[in-house]
Amino acid sequence: MHADPGNKSSLEAGPPQTLTGLKRRATRIKKARGIRHAEALEIVAQSMGHTSYRSALTDLESVQHAPIE
Repeated sequence: MHADPGNKSSLEAGPPQTLTGLKRRATRIKKARGIRHAEALEIVAQSMGHTSYRSALTDLESVQHAPIE
């Protein structure tokens, strides 16, 4: 059975929405491409629309700790 060419692999699926998802995706990219984890974190953060991993970290942590009303 062949995969549908319209389907994206887990590395190409939409960007993660959480810090945990960002880190998991970075780990998969690191292994697939043979790059440093820090590079993979930057790649994933930029795919999420952030300028850097540090920016994504700040934004995602503030969302995680925001009070629920």
